Parts: sequence; C-alpha cells; structure tokens
Amino acid sequence: MKRISTLIQGAVMTAAAVLSVVGQAQTPTGKDIHLEAATRNTGGDQFLKDWTRDRYCMYVDNPALLAEIRRHTAPVKPMQIFDDVWFAGFENVGQFVLKNESGFTLIDTLNRASDVDTYTVPLLQSLGLGAQMPLRAAYATHGHGDHDGGAPRLRQLFGSAFPIYLGSGDQALGGVKSYAPTLIDSANLGYQSLDFGGRQITLLSSPGHTPGTMSAFVPVHDNGKEYLMLVVGGTAIPANVDATTSYLRSVERMYAASRDLGAMGTLHPHGIIDGGNQRMADIDARGGHTPNPYILGNERLLRTLAIMRECGAAQLAQVDPALSPPVWRVTTLQFDAQSPSTTLLAARVQSDWGPVTGQPVTFSVAQTGAACTATTDASGLASCAPLPTLRTGDEVTAAFAGETGADYVHLPSQRKAIVSALACDIDGNGRVDRNDISAVVAAIGKPVPAGDARDADKNGKVTLDDARLCTSRCTKDQCAL
Repeated sequence: MKRISTLIQGAVMTAAAVLSVVGQAQTPTGKDIHLEAATRNTGGDQFLKDWTRDRYCMYVDNPALLAEIRRHTAPVKPMQIFDDVWFAGFENVGQFVLKNESGFTLIDTLNRASDVDTYTVPLLQSLGLGAQMPLRAAYATHGHGDHDGGAPRLRQLFGSAFPIYLGSGDQALGGVKSYAPTLIDSANLGYQSLDFGGRQITLLSSPGHTPGTMSAFVPVHDNGKEYLMLVVGGTAIPANVDATTSYLRSVERMYAASRDLGAMGTLHPHGIIDGGNQRMADIDARGGHTPNPYILGNERLLRTLAIMRECGAAQLAQVDPALSPPVWRVTTLQFDAQSPSTTLLAARVQSDWGPVTGQPVTFSVAQTGAACTATTDASGLASCAPLPTLRTGDEVTAAFAGETGADYVHLPSQRKAIVSALACDIDGNGRVDRNDISAVVAAIGKPVPAGDARDADKNGKVTLDDARLCTSRCTKDQCAL
C-alpha cells in the first residue's frame, strides 16, 4: 500500500511538473508578443509581410533567412528607379546615384575600390560625368565596409576637396577612416539640413546599428513630381541592451520624422531587405518606373516603420526580458458610410487588435476652420452633430491623436475627404423621404456629376440599385417602389 501511495504521489508530482511546463509554454514572452505585433501591423499587406516583417525581424527569429540573404552577392545591372535616381551594385548591397542639375551625388560607396571602378564610375560616365557635370559629394549611411569601403578610391579619383559625409560616431569604426570623411554630428538627434551637391536633404542621426548611423530624407522626382524618400541608415539589430535600445529609439524617431515630413517610401542600400530588389525587378519587367513601386504613400511607410520598431522591440525583449517595451499598434481611420456630408460627420478607428474605443476623434474643415470632437463608441465609431457652416466641396480631416495604455500604444491616424451631399437626400432636408425616392427613380439611366446624392452607390451612374438602396434608407414607411 505504501508503494502504491508513493507511486501515486510521484505521478501527481510528475503531472504537476508537466502542467507547469505546459503553462509556461502557453505564456508568450515579450519577444513573442512583439513578433506577433510586427505581423499584425502588416494589416494583411502581403508585401509588408514577406519583406518588412520577415526581413527586419529575421535578426530575432529567423537566422536561416539571414544566412541565405548573405549568400546573394551577385552584381545587378544599373537600374533607373526615379527620374533622377539610379541603383548600382549587388543583390545584397548597393548605392544610389543622384543626378542633380549641376552634377551627381552618391548615397553609399560600395564595398571596395574595384567596385567603384567596375560599377560606380561607368554608370556616372554613362549619365554624363564630366567638367560640367562632376561628382560633387557622397554620403555613407554608416561606417561598415559594405557602405564606405569604396570611399578611399573615390578620394583618389576625385581629390581631397571632394566631401564624403559620415556620422561622427563612426569616424573610428573599424579603424581610422583613411578617406578623411566630413563628419556629421551623430550626437545631434534633431533634423540636420545638408546641401548635398545641389539637392537639399534632411539628415537624422539614427544610432544603434552603429554609433554613427545616419538616415536621411531625400527629395526625388518621378514623372516630374517631387516625393520625399527615407534612406534607412542601418538594418541589422544589435544584440546588447544599450545598442538595441538606441536602435529602437532611432526607428521611433524615423517614424515621427516620416510623419512630420510626409515621406512616401524607402531607399535602402540593402534592397534585399526592404523589397528594393523586387521593385527593381518590377521596373525592369515593365520597362519603366510608372507607376513607381518605390512610392508607398505616407500611411504605408508609417506602417513599415511600425513593423521595424516591433522587430527592434522583440530583440530588446530577447536580450533582456525585463525591458519589453509597450507594443505599437497601427490604427486606421475611415469615414463611415455617407460621411462626410453636410448632415453627417462620422469616422471609425480600428487596429488589428479591434476597435479603438473611448477615444476622441477631431473633425476639422480646411476652408472655414470649423471643428468638432466626438468620442469613439464600442465599435470604434465617433459621430459629430452637423456643423452649420459645412458645405458640399469642403475638405474635412478626421484625426485620432493616439493613445497610450499600460502595455500598448495606439498610433495616430487621420483621413481627409471632400464633403458630398448625403446619399439619397436629394432635397437636402436631412432625411430620406418619398420625394427623394421619386428624384432617384426619375434619374435612372441619366448621367450625373461625381458626388451626386442620387448616385447612392457612387459608381458614376444612377440605376435601379440606387433606387433600392435609397428606399432601404427611407425614414418613412411610404417609400416602397
């Protein structure tokens, strides 16, 4: 009997140990939480999943992918990616050549002297390098050899007066830099403006990958229109607390700057990381850069940076689990059906975690300055009473300023739209009634201008579907067709 009791006691203890292990396995770590957040913040965008999430996070959760990427060292043919920007180099790392009105500038210098002779100089010559169009400057994103390894050769070819910019924190990285760089203050974490050979760029110190990593906002032109692009200064996430924290804060500053400045996409020397290689393949296949795959739009770029930030946060949580920072949640704001109209202002705020509730949304009118604020309900919807001065054609901005919770941050979001007449309210009395239905029926088959209230489904024409839709919105029982 004593033996049976001992066996039972041992079995109970073993089961308890198993349950304890299972319980531990079911509790996500800070690293797991941030990796999941990086995935959720893609918003279902497959390109952002395959490139931004999986490649920026590979330093944390996929060393096999990192090893595979490092094997892609084949050269690529020079590629024009904007009206005034070309890429040259290799699958795994390259440089950007910018053509200005009075010369050329370089972002990064490739790996070694032979790269400059084989790739940089021939491309410049093909674009018109000469006395009237000289190479005026170069900027190295940071001091690793795959970014500034060609700088000594550039110094030999273009002389001592030729400026090669580098963050001051990297001036001794890997030994004293023989090419005598022109140093940019890495300790200055604000915006630094630079006349980059005739093109004004904004530099942003972004230490972490290296102490002197410098990101930049560079204006480029596509079919004659100017866009601001973010040059990501450094990618690989370090593996110690101080450097990882610096990386994390740098990405957060890049996010804030991209939002402030209205940047529209990324230029990355490692095109194999941010999808640049795929974008160049698209341009090559189409024989041109229209539409340009590098132009993401500000909203999609901010989503990209939020994903990068969560990859950095996952690394920090892995290095020191006690330092897991709050999760960044991307939010989206959309005007609700029939808003904005002269009688309805309503917008919904959501994230991939669900509705954002109990938060203020401000509606403001560009033309008049009129504004109102409403709080989101359980479905994330905020609705304002009609503004007396609101007119058809006015531009309304709905803005959510963000929210900080105990373990998360809801990022800000906004949307702009032009006020149209309330769909189906033809006579503008604030409701849909028999007279409105009659007006819609009378317009079936006739052309109407964009935004016309009779085109309820906004497909550019009035059909029986519009009549049915308006009938369903009728405020009286007497509106059946």
